[in-house]
Amino acid sequence: MKLDETIGVLSDSYVHFTPEFYSNLSWTASVEPGGGAKIFLNFFHPEDQPLERQYFLFGYIHAMILRTFDRCVDGRFMADATFASLYDGLMSNLHRLLHEDYLRKYPGEVEEELKV
Repeated sequence: MKLDETIGVLSDSYVHFTPEFYSNLSWTASVEPGGGAKIFLNFFHPEDQPLERQYFLFGYIHAMILRTFDRCVDGRFMADATFASLYDGLMSNLHRLLHEDYLRKYPGEVEEELKV
């Protein structure tokens, strides 16, 4: 269920090209000396925060996918000590990245939206 919600949010905001998507892009407009204008789309974000947020969400989504696969096989992945240790390490790193790095660097970010 949580994976479906996340996929829906990502799909709505990044695949269907909503106004929110376009408003977050880096647009530059310039007026030409002889008249007319040019509008440029700088595809990559000029700030680090949107990229860092997406990397964090990318990792968290993969963790949800792993849990979904585990549920499909009745918990056999998590029953394996190596898999469980690697998964716990992933979640520990995501938690550290969120709380020790991202939220300290961007204190205005809403933690509830990024909850791990």
